[in-house]
Amino acid sequence: MDTEADAFHSYNAKVCLIQLSFDGEHALVDPLSLSKEDLAPLGEILADPGLQKIFHGADYDLRMLQKNFGFAVRGLADTQAAAQVLGEKQTSLAALLAKELGVVLDKRQQRADWALRPLPQEMLAYAVDDTRYLQPLLELLLPRLSALGRRSWWEEECQALERIVYEPPPEDPWAFLRVKGARKLPPEALGRLAALWHLREELAKELDVPPFRILSAEMLLALAAQPPADWEALASTPGLPPRVARKWGRRVLQALHRASPLALPAAPSREEDRELERLVQKLRQRRDRVAQELGLDPGFLAPRWALEALAATKPQDPEGWVACLGRRWRAEVLREPLGEVLAQEG
Repeated sequence: MDTEADAFHSYNAKVCLIQLSFDGEHALVDPLSLSKEDLAPLGEILADPGLQKIFHGADYDLRMLQKNFGFAVRGLADTQAAAQVLGEKQTSLAALLAKELGVVLDKRQQRADWALRPLPQEMLAYAVDDTRYLQPLLELLLPRLSALGRRSWWEEECQALERIVYEPPPEDPWAFLRVKGARKLPPEALGRLAALWHLREELAKELDVPPFRILSAEMLLALAAQPPADWEALASTPGLPPRVARKWGRRVLQALHRASPLALPAAPSREEDRELERLVQKLRQRRDRVAQELGLDPGFLAPRWALEALAATKPQDPEGWVACLGRRWRAEVLREPLGEVLAQEG
């Protein structure tokens, strides 16, 4: 199974296509033309733990299925998770199919607009190829997992994916700082950047288009650094699309005019923070050595947040280690080597 969404073409991304392959057959389901009642039988199938559902990199699909339709998936088998547990360097579907099955996927439709109707034949073929090979791929990976004694690791990864819960992204009042170069701006320009960022979000939400289609990050920075005095100056800004000045020029100028100077948030600089970071780095170094021995990606073996949890809590029992690392298999592998690091710290 796979899904295609229109995240690259809308502000409020939605599932536009659901691909299913089973018993040598392939089906494309159009959720844009079906009601939730029409799709309910699919939700029942997905919730049945006795029926295996093979995905590749299911995280985003699971969140979208839950967000759009309230669907939960049980009986999940994720081929990307299998490749990660095996220590594959490249875990994309295209890379794995080329290596394992000699199949070369055409990825030209990756950023296509899946809300288009009717979908052209080349997009339909692309969609089918994302599920056509998942079962044979899984059948190749499972024996390797068993041979390495990591089948249970993979099963735990799949179970963790099943527990994913969609949550709207939290409001971040400092989101505009993600614009490259924002932190170098003086307070007056930083305030203008914040005002333009919020205006861009407002317009993108109104029109249901990605924010970058309103104004690029580079243009936000340029207008914040050198604000135009009037509409004519705005319209003549190098690189500014004429439609921006024509459609939203007044609102852009109002946002710039209303902006107030803004200082960067103060970074905490406490001694305990430095001590915690020092311990995290020691844990990271030992984790990296273990990952190399196992042939695993270090971040997959123990993400940064897991190392921070270990450094902060210094767990004393097995369940504490599982809570910090998020997986039982990680705790089994890392408790001894990382426990030595923690013990040295007293």
